[in-house]
Amino acid sequence: MTERESTIILMKKVQVLKYKYALIPLVLVVGSFFLSNKLPQNIVQILSTTGLILYLMILFKFRLGRVGIEMESNAILSPISGKIKSINEDNSKVEIKIVKNNFDSCAIRFTFADDEWENNCLINQNTDIKCEFSSEKILINKSEQSRQALLAGFILQPTECLISFPKEKIKANVKIGDKCFAGRTTLGFYNEN
Repeated sequence: MTERESTIILMKKVQVLKYKYALIPLVLVVGSFFLSNKLPQNIVQILSTTGLILYLMILFKFRLGRVGIEMESNAILSPISGKIKSINEDNSKVEIKIVKNNFDSCAIRFTFADDEWENNCLINQNTDIKCEFSSEKILINKSEQSRQALLAGFILQPTECLISFPKEKIKANVKIGDKCFAGRTTLGFYNEN
């Protein structure tokens, strides 16, 4: 399966999920319209407003976000959008924890070239990067190739991502409290030497 085919299949799955989630707000809005003659005006307004707000939240939740225009080939990109909660360093490795909430983009992006999925982790054998997701409900892009910042999958609920990498090969470029964007924010730079 080519990279393009696997991405199209993944996008179709996400569209089906989006329509499934959007069914409830649609029922609220349409139901309030048909019940407008039978219910008090303030109840109809509450139902229709709630439906509209829920629908806008669903559209916001399913967005993909943009990727960086000019990426450096040695940059390690953030796999998800969210906020950096912690950065732990010891003698050999660095661990960065990113927390994604409901209002962050649902896209998961490849951090570097040749990332691979292993269960609910993105792993790169060349750079020793490991991105562990706390959630098991991930729609994975089953492409045979991975390139930096391309779509790796989707995750709809809030989650934590623990990114670990060797300290001697990669220099961290972020601090606690920074906002990260999937495929745009550079977490660090890979140095082969």
